[in-house]
Parts: sequence; structure tokens; C-alpha cells
Amino acid sequence: MKQEIDILVCEEEARMRARILIVEDEGIFAADLKQRLEALGYTVVGCVPSGEKALAEVGIKTPDLILLDIHLEGKMDGFQVAQQVRERFQIPVVFITAYADEETLRRAKVTEPVGYLVKPIGRRELEPLIEMALYRHNTEKERNAAQAKAHALELRIAEQQKMEAVGRVAAAMAHDLNNALTGVVGNIEYLRHFGGLSADMQRHLHDANLGAERCAAFIRKLLLVVGKAHSQAEVLNLPKLVLDTVNTFSATAAPSLTVATKMRSADLLVRGDRQQISQMIINLLVNAKEALSGSGEITVECHQDFVDNPTPFNPHATPGSYVVLRVCDQGVGIQREVLSKVFDPFYTSKPQGKGLGMGLSMVYGTMQSHLGWIVVESDGKSGSTFTLYFPGTESAVVESAVAN
Repeated sequence: MKQEIDILVCEEEARMRARILIVEDEGIFAADLKQRLEALGYTVVGCVPSGEKALAEVGIKTPDLILLDIHLEGKMDGFQVAQQVRERFQIPVVFITAYADEETLRRAKVTEPVGYLVKPIGRRELEPLIEMALYRHNTEKERNAAQAKAHALELRIAEQQKMEAVGRVAAAMAHDLNNALTGVVGNIEYLRHFGGLSADMQRHLHDANLGAERCAAFIRKLLLVVGKAHSQAEVLNLPKLVLDTVNTFSATAAPSLTVATKMRSADLLVRGDRQQISQMIINLLVNAKEALSGSGEITVECHQDFVDNPTPFNPHATPGSYVVLRVCDQGVGIQREVLSKVFDPFYTSKPQGKGLGMGLSMVYGTMQSHLGWIVVESDGKSGSTFTLYFPGTESAVVESAVAN
């Protein structure tokens, strides 16, 4: 009995919340319909006689349902109004008409209304049709939201699989390059230990050794990209590490560039490699500085949050408490077509010769190896936000928790 009462209460509350706009050019009919709707518990947000006024009201009052006469004052008929409502506002429409002929129904179907009311309208028709219209619309919204969520999940999984495939190729490349480089470095060292080498020969060997060191540094970056770099894991106070890194960065930045820090807690512990995490923060700050053309403000925030389903972002992550690091700028933003590529190794939007496209891919790989992940958001106009999720820890014991 109590359950039935609760259901009735919920239905009544839903009805009271339903806001309806009446679009009808017959004033007496509109007033009568308004009175009847309010007697049933609905809220009537307005009665307007024309399509032009209806569209203006919809934009201001955002009703849950529109009762729309087909024949109206002004230049627009109900079909034209319904079409614009569907395209601009996605608000359900119930047509009101004195005629239900085949041509009227054919034109109405194009605008996808959720129902029809034929004049004169009886009480037995009005309430059930409105409830059914609202129910159908809400069900469709929920279904569309579920489909959008499923599509987003599919995209994240596809992105994860793509990065794993790229990672396997890059790891194989790094392995082969290391083997080849070992032979090169060994032969350089062998030659350098020969006596009687001319100064010119020594200079050539020195240059060759510098080139080998640059190759070795590139291989280390490649291993960071794929999350296979050697790590020295320890328990870190992330806010302190962030502040230290920001101070180092700010010391060499132009006076026109400022970094604002917002640490919600001074003690947020994570397990990770100090050097790798500090380098990630530097990469993100440099990325933000370039988006701002060297002038403006970067915001760095750090707080704790609970994530109950992290696996779409990192298959090895588990639900729990995460320390969140967010780096925001108000620069040029990232275009939609670029967002899905920013973490790809060797992808860069910079002019040729200005970048290798390794910075953000290194951040991605490092976060994956730390059992966390990174998310980027941008509308392509007013800045970008990079959000990093680190598994939190309450332990003060140094442990090797970084995945190798």
C-alpha cells in the first residue's frame, strides 16, 4: 500500500513540475485550455497566438511541452514552428487541430510530434495524452543519453586500443634502436682508447658520441611514451612536488606569464617516479605557455576525488580514491579534429622543425604506467584543460607501484 502511495506522490510531483506553453490564436480556447491544465496540476508558462512569439517564449521559458495549434497568426504555421522547435530546442510538441485529414497528418509527421489533440478536446483525452507525451519524450531522452554514453565509451576503448598498438610498435622500435646504438657506442669507446689519434679524429669521435647520447635520450623518451621506462617509485606528496616544479618553471618564464596554484590539501600522497611526474608537469606548463603565446595565466589545481569506473581510461586502473591534478589555460584552445590526436606519438600541430610531438604522448604513457590516466577538454576557442588522475595512497612506505 505504501509503495502505491509513493508512486502516486511521485506522479503528482512530476505533473506539478511539468511546464507547458500553449500556442493558440483563439483566445477563448487558449484561456479555457490553460484553466483546465492548471486544474490538472500542470504549470502553464504562457499562451501566445503566433509562431514568432512562441519561439521567443520557448527561448526564455524553456517549457517541458508545447501544445501547438497548426493554424496561427503571423507568417508561420504550426508545422514551421514545430520544425524550428525540434531543431533548436528539442522540446516535445503536441499538435492541436480542428482537422485530422490525411494531408495534415502527413505534414505533421515530418516534424515528429509526440501527439495530436483534435478540437473539441475532452478531459478524458487531455490528461492521458499529455502524460503519454511527456513519458515518451523523457524515455527518448534517457535512451539518447544512454546511447551517447555507450558511444563515448566505445570511442575511449578504441582510443585505448590504438595507443596500446602504437605502444607495442614504439617499444619494438626502442628495443631495436637500443641494440643498434649499443654497437655504435661500443665502437666509439673502442676507438677513443687508441693512442696516437689526431685532434681532428678525436673531435669527430666526440661529435659521434654526442649524437649517440642524443639518440639514447630519444629512446628514453620513446620508452616513456609507451610506459616502459625504468622507474624509481616512491611515495610522493603531489601538492609539494607540483609547487616545487611550478617554482622552477616560473623562474625562467617571462614576467607576463603567471602560474596560479590551488592546492585544496597540503597532503595528497601518490606513488610514482619523482623525475617523471615533474617532467610531465613541465611538459603541460610548456604546452599551456605556448597556447597563451607566452602571456597570460595558467591555473594548476590539485584535489582528491573518487572514481568508481576508471577502466575505460586505463584497463589496469581500479575504482577508488584518486589525486587529481588539473592544468588550465585560456589560450587558443584545441580544435575538435585535433583533440583525438594530441596524445599520439610524433603528432604535432606546430610548424615543421618546431616540435617532435613527443611531449603530450610522454605524459600519456607515464600516466598509464602509473596506473592513472589523463583527459583533455577544449571547446577550440577559449583554452584547454588537462586533468591527470593518480591513484591515491595513505601509506608513507616507499613502494614500487609503477607498472613496468
